[in-house]
Amino acid sequence: MANPVNPPPQLRIPRSFLGDPEVKSFVEQTNTILFQLWQRTGGTTDIIEDSQQNITSSSSRVSRNAARINSLELKEFEIVNTTTSVTAEEFQIIICKNVSSIDVTLSPQAVENDEVHIKRRGGPINVIGSIDGFTDKLINVLNYSMHLVFDGTDWSEI
Repeated sequence: MANPVNPPPQLRIPRSFLGDPEVKSFVEQTNTILFQLWQRTGGTTDIIEDSQQNITSSSSRVSRNAARINSLELKEFEIVNTTTSVTAEEFQIIICKNVSSIDVTLSPQAVENDEVHIKRRGGPINVIGSIDGFTDKLINVLNYSMHLVFDGTDWSEI
């Protein structure tokens, strides 16, 4: 049986490198290439077995996607378009159209089951908060989106 592989971790750009455009560009390009390679290879250890599993589970996947769409509709997410750093609030979809790097700070007053979606349409985004046990996460892949849910103590990337 194949073991699915999560998207590869992105190389984090140390703050001291952000001032050097050549180094910053190099790390961003490296992350993009690694992510594209992971996507092109299917992101799993066994492409044939995973394909068979996809065929047999397509109806359940459709049901899950329909449930997810319904859940998004029921929660009435606020859509926020930004080009500057922001603090996320509960049930927001934040679309970042920044040119240079910005911060999205997760709400320090979050309560259990709060959700935030962050979409990168421009430059890199540093998401600040406790996410899956890490202090911060960097979104450095263009058009990547992050769906976060708060469990009462920590944000989890879904």
